[in-house]
Amino acid sequence: MILNNMTSEERTIDIPSSTISAFKTFASQGSQFALPLQLTANSIQCLPPVLFPDDTSASFQTTLSQLESHITTKTALYLIVRHNNSLTFITYIPYLAESSSTQIYLANRQVVLTHLGETNFTSSFICKEPGAITDERAWKERDGEGQPWNPPNADQCKTGDASAEKHVQDHGHQKTKCRLCDRRMKNPITADALAALKGLKNGEAGACVQLTVDPKTLSLTLLSPCTPIPPTSLPALISTPTPNYTFYLHAHPSGSNPSPSSPSPSSPSSSPSNTSPPTLYFIFFSPDSAPVKQRMIHTMAVPGLVNVICKEVGLRVDEKRELHEVGDVADLRFDVVEGRGGVGEGRKRGEKAEGGDRVEESEQGEEEEEGDNRVEEGEDGGEKDGSGKEKGKYRSMFLWKNGQRGTESVWAGMEKA
Repeated sequence: MILNNMTSEERTIDIPSSTISAFKTFASQGSQFALPLQLTANSIQCLPPVLFPDDTSASFQTTLSQLESHITTKTALYLIVRHNNSLTFITYIPYLAESSSTQIYLANRQVVLTHLGETNFTSSFICKEPGAITDERAWKERDGEGQPWNPPNADQCKTGDASAEKHVQDHGHQKTKCRLCDRRMKNPITADALAALKGLKNGEAGACVQLTVDPKTLSLTLLSPCTPIPPTSLPALISTPTPNYTFYLHAHPSGSNPSPSSPSPSSPSSSPSNTSPPTLYFIFFSPDSAPVKQRMIHTMAVPGLVNVICKEVGLRVDEKRELHEVGDVADLRFDVVEGRGGVGEGRKRGEKAEGGDRVEESEQGEEEEEGDNRVEEGEDGGEKDGSGKEKGKYRSMFLWKNGQRGTESVWAGMEKA
């Protein structure tokens, strides 16, 4: 089929019968998740469909991650995605794609949609960066969670004949409220490291995985997959000369687990009364004695590891800890207030901290304690810790709170950043 209702920005394209047939097969096959379409020599061709994972319990984020190999930062394409029992038509025109290619895809998006049959789709939109397609948070915004999209506005691109009857809601291009900064900061991860993280999904209490960042390749690599170990063995494992990340499944006494990791099953424990699912802790150890570059690259890799990679393998981090001194590691406790620094015993609201300040409730309803090593900006522009001492050392703002604002991670003093 030759389409030739061209404007000055369009050129003749062909949608062969094989493409129409492949789309009809895709639309009727519930096991197929996505169908990429690419313009090759003036012809719209179907690439192999992307199937749903074999694991029926796989999350939507895990399914979306399968699209990463099909989406690059320089190549435009059309993508049909099956979501919420309906089909969505996506025009992907990355910022780095050639302008001529971008214009062709934009000018013909409505033409292609029409000939595939608008009644087969519920929505259509334009994306300019991979995360808008491969990150579940962007889809939640489009579904109305977080900050829902408004009706199409002037930021939309041309969609073709405005007089044509519409059966699909066309959102054009709209930026998501979630900036997806953590996805842009996502480091590569080696296959054995990824497999070790996946193993935590059904791990037993005491299971431990330790990662680090290779300074040459910037890839997350596996330091040691450990057999179950007691919490008392963690300090020796964590206290290394270079920064590391430790994922640890800790079993709390029955009824005291503050936030059990949902993917983790109940597991055996030394105490017969311990039947709660273990809590997944993420412990970031970055010794202040390590080289500046190592501390910097490890700090930058935290959001992508916790927010993106863990979710892609079906893990949910329940508690985050950040430690910088060997003494901090030796004092590591698992009975602290949720979301705090993780050193020493947790304090209850109303108790006095070391500095004499009472623990108050923040605006988000979370408890804060003075001794959580939060970094604050000093009057002279330097950094100070919770006790007011000059620090001048790398601290990850990402880890100070376990909360979120909308779909972005938040931290104390974020508005000043």
